[in-house]
Amino acid sequence: MKYLLTQVVAIIVSVTLLYYFSTLNQFLPLTPEKEINWYNLFSVLTLVFVLLEGVISFSLYLLQKFLTCGWREFPDKSFSLKWGLGLSIGIIFIIVLNIFHLFSLPWGVVILVIISLAMVFLR
Repeated sequence: MKYLLTQVVAIIVSVTLLYYFSTLNQFLPLTPEKEINWYNLFSVLTLVFVLLEGVISFSLYLLQKFLTCGWREFPDKSFSLKWGLGLSIGIIFIIVLNIFHLFSLPWGVVILVIISLAMVFLR
């Protein structure tokens, strides 16, 4: 139960901060000299990472709970935490590569899906 509460709090805090940052006029990804503002980029990517990890872990945990466990039983949280961290790191990596125009988003998502499926079936 603490695990679910922690994930929900992480999701709410990250969504709230991302919304707050999006309403600020000074919080821009580029400086006036048209260079990347690394502090803003890093803070947004960190909050997006926490949001993605929370949503993925929460979803997998609830899916496990309703499909494999009984009413009073709870699944092991390590499975959902590992997959949540792994997929969110992969998504953030794809976003960073897209920001620097090294990789497009569709190709990155396809490669991430192939790697994830390989991890599932080669386990």
